[in-house]
This record gives sequence, C-alpha cells and structure tokens, in this order.
Amino acid sequence: MRQIPEAFVILSPVTWQFRRAQSVGKDVSKAIRHFCEQNKEVVLCFLLDARQNAEAGTKLVIAVSLENETACLRHIASELQNVLSEFPDVASRTAIMSGGSFKEHFAGKEFYVKQQQIA
Repeated sequence: MRQIPEAFVILSPVTWQFRRAQSVGKDVSKAIRHFCEQNKEVVLCFLLDARQNAEAGTKLVIAVSLENETACLRHIASELQNVLSEFPDVASRTAIMSGGSFKEHFAGKEFYVKQQQIA
C-alpha cells in the first residue's frame, strides 16, 4: 500500500471483512452524525468495522456517499479527520472512504441518511 496524505492506494488484491460497527462510543457517534447532518454534500454514511483477517485488529470505517464524490471526497475526509481529532484513540484506527461500494450490501443499515426536503 502506498501512503498519500489523507489517502491510501491499494496496489494489490486485498480482501477485507466488513460489518456494522459494534462499539462506537456515544460521543463519537454524536459527533459524526452532527457532521453528516450539517454537511449538505453527505447523502448517506455507514459506520463499519473492518478487518483484513481473523488475526488483524479491527478498524472503524466511515464510508460516505456524497452528492459530488469526485469533487468533494478529499475535502469531506479532511473535515471528518478534524471531527475525529477530538477522539485521538478512535482516529488512530479509523479509515474514511467512499460509501458507494457499500450501498447494496448494507442497504437499510446506514448510520445516517439525508432526509429529503419536501418542496
């Protein structure tokens, strides 16, 4: 894996196991939900536990789907990192990524979904 500030690029096939996050503290959960509610670009957000294999430790994944992912993902990830800076123990084991690939498999299990405005 090659490191890039605020990002990583997977250079070889990797299998990760994901599930809904099992133990996110109330303060962390509240801060992430508040961020999602206040950010008009965030369409939905998943909080997931991820691990590469049975021996590997679990990471928290914040997977966001955005109105304009190409233009906004780096900026949103940076803002989420700022939110997580208040929780350094959580931040050190958290990855922020696109939620697009999780929409089908985790449908109905979203942590946050933008409410549609009725005109």
